[in-house]
Amino acid sequence: MEFEITEYNNSVATPNNVRPACFDSSYKDRFWVSNHSYSWAATNVFAGPGSSSIGAYADYNDLFDLCSQNSIAIGLKYPKNLSWFGANYDEVILDVLVSAPRGLQSSSVISGNVQTVTSTYCSTPIGSGMSSTDCMGVDDITALWGGSPAGVYNQSTLNISRNWSVPPNRCWYTWDKGTVLEVSVCP
Repeated sequence: MEFEITEYNNSVATPNNVRPACFDSSYKDRFWVSNHSYSWAATNVFAGPGSSSIGAYADYNDLFDLCSQNSIAIGLKYPKNLSWFGANYDEVILDVLVSAPRGLQSSSVISGNVQTVTSTYCSTPIGSGMSSTDCMGVDDITALWGGSPAGVYNQSTLNISRNWSVPPNRCWYTWDKGTVLEVSVCP
């Protein structure tokens, strides 16, 4: 499972090219924040001592992303190990914090997404030696998906059509399996 924020800038040198063919040595900085050299943390809020690993990783691999997009994604290799809480054990809280260096733009339009990815390639002879950023999501999830409804692998948490930009710092929360959106400006 990956949690992603994407910034957009259609005024880069070659917006429809894919990386690394962006023809600008500073293309990763032509956004409000850069998607390199950032720090991050993923906290399994209800996890106690001896809790199983959630396998959190930063998805630094942006090799085939569009030059006009800059994404920062934090993934969980084992989301099923998130700790549950609540009267009916129906609450899971994952706190994801990213602190990224300032980019060259004064603002960027943003979107948010949560997507399911597979870890099967990480267990292959080739993938087992790779970092999670490179082996997660390599195999097609449609052949492995056992969930319902079939074919739902992504959940938009902030649609690009809202035309939100940063700054100001934006915070949003989704409740009830992503059907309710709560929006606020970050403190």
